[in-house]
Amino acid sequence: MLKKLWKDPVFRYGLISSAVWVLVCHAYAFFNDLFSHDALNALYASGVEERWKVELGRFVFPVYRTIFRGALATPWIIGLLTIVWVTLAVYVLAKVFGLQTFAPIFFAAGILAVNRTMFCLGATYLYELDIDMLSVFLAVLSVYIWKSSGRFGFLWGALPLVGTLGIYQCNISVAAVLVIFVLVLALVRGELNAKEAFRKGLLSLAMFVIAALIYLVILKLISWVFGIEPVSGYYNSITNALAPKTRGIFSLLVGMYRDYRKTVFYWPTTYPSVLVMCAVLLSLLASVAQLMWLAVRKKASRNEKCWALLLAAALLLLLPAASNLAYVLNNGDVHDLMKYAVWMVFLLAVAEQAMATSMLLMEQMEVTRLSTLTKPMQVTRMPTSPSRPNPSAAEN
Repeated sequence: MLKKLWKDPVFRYGLISSAVWVLVCHAYAFFNDLFSHDALNALYASGVEERWKVELGRFVFPVYRTIFRGALATPWIIGLLTIVWVTLAVYVLAKVFGLQTFAPIFFAAGILAVNRTMFCLGATYLYELDIDMLSVFLAVLSVYIWKSSGRFGFLWGALPLVGTLGIYQCNISVAAVLVIFVLVLALVRGELNAKEAFRKGLLSLAMFVIAALIYLVILKLISWVFGIEPVSGYYNSITNALAPKTRGIFSLLVGMYRDYRKTVFYWPTTYPSVLVMCAVLLSLLASVAQLMWLAVRKKASRNEKCWALLLAAALLLLLPAASNLAYVLNNGDVHDLMKYAVWMVFLLAVAEQAMATSMLLMEQMEVTRLSTLTKPMQVTRMPTSPSRPNPSAAEN
């Protein structure tokens, strides 16, 4: 299995890219003992810490620590495991969007490994960095299975999502964002028409519902077997999702979009905020322009193109909701660790560029093939040797 992976250049690109980004941006945390805040309480995962994670609905934590890491939060081991999970997430992501060359894989790894959520994890919640990346990998894997496993892919894709929910519930939004990107790119390229994309989207919703139901059943089994009930009354309690909201649903929906805009455009950096906003805006506009270019080059009737563009636009309008769903479920109480999926918005441009490159290459190959078929054949006439005189004729 490992030999087969290593022979795949996409995996090698993903490993190199992930290691570079993770080490350059987070190595300070892996080679020091800079524990602070909640990391001090979880430096050694006692029974109290393990029970607390299960009460929060994160029942995978104790199993993960037992198998991979042990009770002690050792920074260098956390760093190695982080590189492993980011590499696998990048590799599967490359399969989802058809990333084949080094450049797009390198930038995709950068988006996954370098963002505000990752900085917060590395600086303050180091003990959760590696396992949160496992939850991201499982979310990406679920989308890959849903996309590539045929009619019943949504059933098998629900299984990795259960793992995501059992680690950090908010990271299920990563899968939701990637589903939107897959559908949008399939629409503008012509791989799916509007009806097929709508049906595929409904199957993805079924995948999320099935994963949530399995997750709730596991929580009930844990409560029945071990007597551990989900805790309530805290800002990060899983029970908040089903609890009555103190704010109106309309207020929460508006606040969700506002919080998304604030998160994407207003970064707490030393650079002037105007420059940051302009850079983000240019990146998003370039992404939209690339989508329009892909849609224009699609070979389809005008009616089909219009329906495809309308559905793609509707899906993109749902992107803030998919990325920041925790805002509504948690009554507007969110922080940076809950917003990892928000940074996936910059991944769309990478996927678009890879798709555009692939389309241009296929068009060039088609032009070359047609020119070869239609090129008139040139018949080269072999030179003939001069005829020899007939000896009998000469004698006569």
